[in-house]
Amino acid sequence: MGADKLDMRFYIAGLYDLYGPVLTEKQRRIYEMHDLQDLSLSEISDELGISRQGISDQLQRARDRLEELENILGFFERSVVWDRVYTDVLSLVDLEKDRLPSDFISEIRAILSEAD
Repeated sequence: MGADKLDMRFYIAGLYDLYGPVLTEKQRRIYEMHDLQDLSLSEISDELGISRQGISDQLQRARDRLEELENILGFFERSVVWDRVYTDVLSLVDLEKDRLPSDFISEIRAILSEAD
């Protein structure tokens, strides 16, 4: 699997974690069977009694809906930015720990842990 395809799979999985409950029950089930349980379209088709094309269509609709919600709400991108800021602030505090007062460092870490 290429890097771009793998990145897209992780991206969609992250969107599913955030927005999965908004999908229809059928879309959730098919997405989980395919992307989380790693079943093929044929295996899902056999289990659910739906054509392979129907499974493929439902899977694509689910992914499209997840991306649509992210485009509207942007929660995934915000979480990525927050994770980067969180990591950067902790790194900076660790880098400057000898120059910063210990109570200041404790307060920064407390604030970050509350926000996490």
